[in-house]
Amino acid sequence: MNKIQEMNCLEFCVRGMNQKLIDFSNTDEGKNSLNFIKHMGSTSFERIREYVVLYNSVFLAQAMAETIGISLNAHTAWTLMNAPSFNTFHKELIETINRNFGMLMSKLTRKQRRKLEALVA
Repeated sequence: MNKIQEMNCLEFCVRGMNQKLIDFSNTDEGKNSLNFIKHMGSTSFERIREYVVLYNSVFLAQAMAETIGISLNAHTAWTLMNAPSFNTFHKELIETINRNFGMLMSKLTRKQRRKLEALVA
């Protein structure tokens, strides 16, 4: 039996604060995210925060797609990410990251934080 595990938004974010966040930069989505955010924030802090939001957004979309039983491709991702339910969860995700950014960053090792800073520079 496939048991769906419930978690709150902060737990979802905390689970992503590890080496996978850094490794994400090697994926197509990660590279695109980095290219995008390098033009957004004026400080390293802002760019890192945006990268964490984009990283978690990808996995939020994947989790929602799995939950409703659809495969994620460019078309379904666009449709899903424009759905009111995604927007509600995404707003909560952004607020959670903004409120808990210091704590989330503390989940990374010093080496991972330095690597992240280099990625967004």
